[in-house]
Amino acid sequence: MILFILIASVCFSILNAQDILFEENFEAASGAENILDNYLGWESGEFDNTTNNNYFWVFDNTRTTVISGSYSMAVSENNPVNSSTTEYKDNQAASTLVYHTTPIDASNYTNLTLDFKWIGLGETIFDSGRVMYSLDANTWTELAVYEGETTVQTITNLDLSDVDQESFYIGFGWINDGSIGGFPGFIVDDIIVKGTFTTNTTCQPSTDSSEECYIDDVQFVGTLNDVNTLNSSYGNSDGYQDWTGEIKSIQAQGEGINIIADAGGRRGAWKAWVDWNQDDQFDMSEEVYGPEGSYGLSAVFGFVIPDNQPPGDYRIRIRIGINIYLGYEYFYDFNACEDFNNTTYFGVPDYYFGEAEDFLFTVIEKCDSYISSVSNGEACGSNQSIDLSFIGTGNTTVTGFNIYTNETGGAPLTPAPTISGVTDITESKNRIANRSNKR
Repeated sequence: MILFILIASVCFSILNAQDILFEENFEAASGAENILDNYLGWESGEFDNTTNNNYFWVFDNTRTTVISGSYSMAVSENNPVNSSTTEYKDNQAASTLVYHTTPIDASNYTNLTLDFKWIGLGETIFDSGRVMYSLDANTWTELAVYEGETTVQTITNLDLSDVDQESFYIGFGWINDGSIGGFPGFIVDDIIVKGTFTTNTTCQPSTDSSEECYIDDVQFVGTLNDVNTLNSSYGNSDGYQDWTGEIKSIQAQGEGINIIADAGGRRGAWKAWVDWNQDDQFDMSEEVYGPEGSYGLSAVFGFVIPDNQPPGDYRIRIRIGINIYLGYEYFYDFNACEDFNNTTYFGVPDYYFGEAEDFLFTVIEKCDSYISSVSNGEACGSNQSIDLSFIGTGNTTVTGFNIYTNETGGAPLTPAPTISGVTDITESKNRIANRSNKR
């Protein structure tokens, strides 16, 4: 019995072991103080509308008490050249962000956590330090807020799972109002980011309220095999559905795929990623759609398959998301893997709704046959006929043409046009009749 317990304990430790992905203790610093931007890889940035005196500095114990070792980093507004402590401005509202300029590559890691130590004073509620992360070093997400401690505080295993299997930046911020509080501002040290290595497994994000905002229908159009997936079974999805076992759309290298996606419930922001390198991750560089600040009940977009993309099956993730606070809709810049969890902000419910769905499409080798010329026809009024002429060339036989009455989706023409004609190896003349719209 004792032997069994020992073995089980050892196996559990191995399975849950975390690797260190990033570590900083500032002991590589020199001199009494350093306020140079990009010092030891750290740089000041902006995350708030108020940005006065954006200073940060790495100091030794001749300036103020360090947290551990010989050096710590202060995130504050006051220039240390004019002060013997890491104080902050007491006559103006200010904010400061300091982040490490090298992204932390956690693409093969889950269960991410953050350890660090800190001291921070200021006025409680009005002045505070915070931990932040970003996927692009421009848009920052607040992870935790800290305030009002004169002694060293140790944070262990702060949840960073929002950026599991992502490449991201870590940052520390400080905000104060215009009134004076206790000094210093926000001092941090002994920063460690850890994660659990994982084999290539695609993340499956979740949501607390799957019925509020979900994907209802996805169409692949303009391909060699168009597919329409009506997928409104949101009740059992919990924020994610895998449709990779369904019929796949097919397209050739160098050609385009158009997608029409419709939402059920609330409208939201839309994004899409393609796992081009087939590592079961959705990297920032693999985002194929994501208009900033835009949301709606549908999304119509397209992307071009790279000319040299190896033939095979590729996973595309389509996702919708929206933030609701005090009854208002807010654009939410989410990634491919983060969970949509409801929370509170200043005691008020803060909702995050949405869903992610995965599909597969097949890339085949490009064909030597292609449309080299199109002659358009035009007619106004009802019951008109027009001639369209297509010329296909290539080393292989042209077997036919696909004609679409909608360029990128939307409502079809009414009444539907009647298409007739013949297809030749070099030319196809097609007559479209009974068309009530001008083309």
